Formats: sequence, C-alpha cells, structure tokens
Amino acid sequence: RAVGCDLRQLPGRRVRVHLHVDRTHFPQRLGPFDVCNVPIPPHEFELPKIFEESKKNGFYWQLDPASLTGTGVMGPDKRLSGQVSPLHDLSFNHRCLANVPEEASVFAWSYPVEGWDTLEMDPYNLDSWEDIGEKSLAIKSFFACGGFMYLDHEDNV
Repeated sequence: RAVGCDLRQLPGRRVRVHLHVDRTHFPQRLGPFDVCNVPIPPHEFELPKIFEESKKNGFYWQLDPASLTGTGVMGPDKRLSGQVSPLHDLSFNHRCLANVPEEASVFAWSYPVEGWDTLEMDPYNLDSWEDIGEKSLAIKSFFACGGFMYLDHEDNV
C-alpha cells in the first residue's frame, strides 16, 4: 500500500523503487572503532569550575585552535567548544585495555563538536612526518564522533 497516495491514482501495474545507499562514507558508515588517545595535551582543554550541578547535567569545554599546532589538523579561527555528558564514577578494573589514565576518577562522554567538518587535515602542520594520518585522524574522529574524557580528583582532564 502506498502511503500518501490515493490507490485509484496509481498505475494499473506495479511500481518498483530501487534505492542505493552509499555505505562507504560518514555517517552511513561509522566504525569499526578502536581505542586510542587523542593527542591534544589535557591542559589545553579549558573547563569551567565543576560544581555538583555540572556533574549531574554536564558542561562545556573550550579549546584554542592554536593548541592543534603540530597535530596535522587545521582548526577554525574561533575557539572550539564541546559539550560533555554528566560525570560518572570510574569503576572499570581493566584500565589498560581501554587506555584509561591511572589518575582518572570520573569520566564523561564528549559529544561531537559543532563545525567538526570545517577542520582540515594538513600534513604540513605536523610535528613529525612519521605521525602522518595517526594524530590528525584521532583528533578529527574525536571532534566528529565524540569520545570519552577522563578527569582526576581535581577535575583536570
């Protein structure tokens, strides 16, 4: 049965519709995922003072695009801003399997960053040509898909 059509207006024979979905590009193709560290120094993430309310409701972080220098990613001219989920206590016993820092006490999910698609990969912005692709791909993936953020007892990334 055709939705939104008066059956009397349909042709007497059947109609075939073929749909091709390109599953080779984002967002139709997402994954496989791997655990990796995002090579942005933790102190570059600017967090607000975290109160009980922000622990329960989440908060925003900011990042100066200059902190991406040497990573192979060219940022926008303005500051990047990301939203973080509520914080959760860390009770994971096998930290080494997921690259969880030893000093981490809580974690949150950092959602995809608005404007992630304006970030460009630039191999001339790498500290070392040996890192080509690895650093920039990890950073762009973090901004495009999100990732876990771990904080210590003093609320530092």
